[in-house]
Amino acid sequence: MGDAAIRVRLAGPKVVAEEAYAVLEKCGNALGDLESYVGLVQSSPFMSVDSDNLVIMTEGPLIRYREVAASIGAASNAIAEFLDVARDHLDDWNGRPA
Repeated sequence: MGDAAIRVRLAGPKVVAEEAYAVLEKCGNALGDLESYVGLVQSSPFMSVDSDNLVIMTEGPLIRYREVAASIGAASNAIAEFLDVARDHLDDWNGRPA
């Protein structure tokens, strides 16, 4: 995704490039949340880590399934916003904005 974002930045208008980087950021956040959640699940195989009653000492925030779902939703929304902005900046056959 990083390579694609760089290509969009070089080839496309600034507004499209900004949306590409927003997608990259949201996807990075989602992957980080998912990694934290999987680590928590693996370290607690005998209990539900999604319970609100669970108390665990961690070095950082406690990432549960709802946080993972929210960050994946944010990434999906960023992709939709990117596509809307990019669609508005596609060139027609004469090289002018469509």
